[in-house]
Amino acid sequence: MHEASPSPRATLDLWQLGGALARRSPGDSAVGDRSPAFLVGIEANWVSADDDKACIAWGRRAFSELQPFATGGQYVNFPGLYEDHDLMVENTFRPNLARLVALKQKYDPTNLFRLNANIRPERTNAL
Repeated sequence: MHEASPSPRATLDLWQLGGALARRSPGDSAVGDRSPAFLVGIEANWVSADDDKACIAWGRRAFSELQPFATGGQYVNFPGLYEDHDLMVENTFRPNLARLVALKQKYDPTNLFRLNANIRPERTNAL
């Protein structure tokens, strides 16, 4: 898969999980599913705008080919292209989403802290 990348700056990063992260309950923090042993980061990086189409296609193909091995969760610091913000939020925070929506509504009802992949305070369809 990596050999097919059109850019020498693109990487597939493998992050080992477990340890202290896995010893906590999903309800102890915003982090949801703590069971995976590894996380894969798809870094489709390139320099020239001429490579946009090919590099984005490679990143999407890598994501698609890795899906059979995935839990369905996502890591909020690897958000992709923010193409489906609400789905990314659900996949990231699923077991904790209702609690986090309530906290957002209480402490940031105007969504001041919105310049990230955030939980919108108006969200009412929390899982």
